Amino acid sequence: KPRKFPKLKKLEKLGEGYDELNNLSFNDLSPNRKLAFESYAINCTVIPLETPQKDVFDIYDDINSGGEDMKPQQIRRAVFYGPYIKLLDKLALNKDFQ
Repeated sequence: KPRKFPKLKKLEKLGEGYDELNNLSFNDLSPNRKLAFESYAINCTVIPLETPQKDVFDIYDDINSGGEDMKPQQIRRAVFYGPYIKLLDKLALNKDFQ
């Protein structure tokens, strides 16, 4: 039984030519595209919880220096993600808080 993959979305943000892949799933891709997808490396950086805040911001600055700079709010959201941010997201959708 083939694995079920979600449909790709918003790929036009990647550049010209990718929008044609919107609404396709991995199973719909050509063999070359599947190989490219499976061969792509994703780097992850684990930052220990006890890392000083200044060091965390420096790490994000270093990680992000190769592309578009993150906005301060994006950095804060990444640094402090957890129950508080989840609550803020929930409240932001609540009409009483808008």
